[in-house]
Amino acid sequence: MLCHGDTRPENAKLRDIGIGFQDFEDCFVGPRLFDLAYSCVQHYAFIRRQKNAFMENLPALICRKSC
Repeated sequence: MLCHGDTRPENAKLRDIGIGFQDFEDCFVGPRLFDLAYSCVQHYAFIRRQKNAFMENLPALICRKSC
């Protein structure tokens, strides 16, 4: 099975028939589960970055509302 190899949100495009991917320079022959697992890891990393950015800015947000 052909795997995309880089299923980040930046490479996904919503189409009428579902989600399509672009940027095939990292594709290879392998198990389908690789793309699924890679997508999960990328999603987790994205959520973690968003949470860290929010927590870093939280003191400024609190002070702006209460000061």
